[in-house]
Amino acid sequence: MHAIKGLLFVIVGMALFITVLSLFIPSKIVSERGIQIHASDERIMNEIGNLHNWKHWQPVFKADSAQIKIEDGTLSQTAIWDAGGKKVKVNLYDLTSKSVKFTISREGELDIDNGIILLPVAESESSKQLQWRSITHLRWYPWEKLSGIFTEKIAGPALDSSLQSLQQYLQKNP
Repeated sequence: MHAIKGLLFVIVGMALFITVLSLFIPSKIVSERGIQIHASDERIMNEIGNLHNWKHWQPVFKADSAQIKIEDGTLSQTAIWDAGGKKVKVNLYDLTSKSVKFTISREGELDIDNGIILLPVAESESSKQLQWRSITHLRWYPWEKLSGIFTEKIAGPALDSSLQSLQQYLQKNP
C-alpha cells in the first residue's frame, strides 16, 4: 500500500510539473517563409487570391483537386475536403491588391490564421517577394503545448513547398 501511494504521488507530481511547464510555452506558434518570384503583381495575386487557381500550385489542392469543393461567397471563398476522416476548410476572407488572408480549420482543432503578402524587391521591378505567415493557436492543454514545439518543423517545410510550387508554376506559365 505504501508503494502505491508513493507511485501515485510521483505520477501526480509529474502531471503537475508538466502542466506548469506548459504554461510557459507560448499559445501561438508563428511560421513564416518567403520567396522571390519573377511575375507581375496581377499574375501573382490572381493565383493566390482565387481558391480555384490553387490547384495549379498548392500541393494539397494539386493532389486532391477532385475531392475539394470550392464555394464562392460574396465576400469570401471557401474550400472544403475530407482528410483522415475530418473536414478541413480553407476560408479566404480578405483580399487586397497586395495581400490575402485566410484561415485553415480542421474539425476538433483551433483555426490556423494565414496571410500572404506581396512585397516589392528594391533592386528589380519584375521581381517580387512573397511572404507567407502562418499563426497556429494552441489550447492550454499540456500535450497540445508540448506538441506545439514541433509545429514549426511541420508548417515551415509545407509553406516552403507551396511557395516553391507557386514559383515554378508562374515561371512555366508566364
